[in-house]
Amino acid sequence: MILNMPVVRRNKYILRDIVPNDYLDLYDYGRDEETTKYVSWGPLQNPMQALWNIENIFYKRPQEGAPVGYAIVDPRAGKMIGQIDFHTIYHNVNCGEIGFILHKDYWNMGIMTSVVKDMIKIGFEHLGLSKIIIGHVEENIASERVIKKCGLSYEFRKRGAFEDKYDGHLHDALYYSIYRYEYESRYIK
Repeated sequence: MILNMPVVRRNKYILRDIVPNDYLDLYDYGRDEETTKYVSWGPLQNPMQALWNIENIFYKRPQEGAPVGYAIVDPRAGKMIGQIDFHTIYHNVNCGEIGFILHKDYWNMGIMTSVVKDMIKIGFEHLGLSKIIIGHVEENIASERVIKKCGLSYEFRKRGAFEDKYDGHLHDALYYSIYRYEYESRYIK
């Protein structure tokens, strides 16, 4: 599998590999409880935790056959405002799972929907995946809206997949998918 990822430039954002120098920006949104409410990590307690995540999670992904991951960069501010990645590649079925997070100052601007669409295109056209999945905690309605706008269809529920870091309750995760043939019939003419 090709692990080097193309740089994507749009008016509102740039997608490029996350680098260690992004750690302060990662800490900026990663320390926020509202932003990290539905992810398995965070809130981050200090900037060094953010650097550790980049060096020990993102930069170890290629050893597992997955790309490092993208920084979502605001070109006007010159800073990372979120991340999106194929955090898991299921090589036996040629499927990639996308995860994403965005600084709350950038919510409701259409950025994440555009970024996910770019990632789907990269997954099929650059990485050669056969299927892409995205999951979200059932209560995370904003992520559900993004996923549906990007053309993914509900596939399954994973009961108790997410443990709330504040109260320990288990929450279900809902998973959506898009197959290469669906992508090609909709987007490639």
